[in-house]
Amino acid sequence: MIAARIIESNSLVAEDCILFFYSGVRNKKYDHYYRLLSERCAQSVFYYCDFKFPGYVAKAKKIFSAMDYSTVYLASVNSVFALLALSLKKHRNLYTFDDGTANLSPSSSYAETSGLSIKKYLALKLFGNTYSIQRIRQESLGHYTIYPDFPNNISSHLIPISIFQGMPYAPGAGTCAVILGTVFREAFGADSIARVINKMEKLSASLAEEVYYVPHPRGETLDMKNLKILDSEKIAEEIISDLLLKYESVDLYGFCSSVQINMAHLPGIRNIFLTISGAKPHVWDMLDLAKRAGISPKSVIDLDVQLQ
Repeated sequence: MIAARIIESNSLVAEDCILFFYSGVRNKKYDHYYRLLSERCAQSVFYYCDFKFPGYVAKAKKIFSAMDYSTVYLASVNSVFALLALSLKKHRNLYTFDDGTANLSPSSSYAETSGLSIKKYLALKLFGNTYSIQRIRQESLGHYTIYPDFPNNISSHLIPISIFQGMPYAPGAGTCAVILGTVFREAFGADSIARVINKMEKLSASLAEEVYYVPHPRGETLDMKNLKILDSEKIAEEIISDLLLKYESVDLYGFCSSVQINMAHLPGIRNIFLTISGAKPHVWDMLDLAKRAGISPKSVIDLDVQLQ
């Protein structure tokens, strides 16, 4: 959605746009947004990547070598693809934009100088890589962000942009609850997934409202009992905006996710932040950032204490 807003805000015509869209996961959400973005671009590539070295790197470099571009807009600053595209030195202008909460969390890889392991750095050097996160920081002319009030790991030259511009708001009646999924293995570790899911199922059973569950696009496929799963081609922000047409208010339950931060300012949204022991540092980072940014949740629920 941010990429589409960048195209709109700069009045870019399709003839001037090339889309390189990559993913290690292929699902209806990615297909949907690829289609939407490709309609705005004269040339589009969906690169489904198996991440088997060196084949995927060589193929990507060949794709970029055949492209003609002078300005690059990128989100994933430690992506092999971004580094390769920049190392070909075809561009004159470089802009970055948000890649979720990785841009905000001080413990994310985006806060590092290189963002690459020694092994990955040496491997990419064989393919001509000359870029790092630090060099991208130095060369970025501006960073498009939906978090203008937060410190950003990539740039202080922030260009505010909204992903909710033009979305309808005509509230219905009553209240519903939405439990937001996450990438559980990244947030808690593989050994803790079952414990966290058990707590979330207990949480859903304790709620009096209509309860929905919205999976993360990259999250594991989970069988959440007694929940209405909203697994559409849309992203969570759009799904929840649709619910605001049906309900007067939506209670968002999550581990201080980017969705909760993105929607905190919208009428009808009430955030309930979840905590649990064993969460990775970036989860706690986001709770601290939300507090410092003045985002006040309706409540904070410690799943260990309140749902034993």
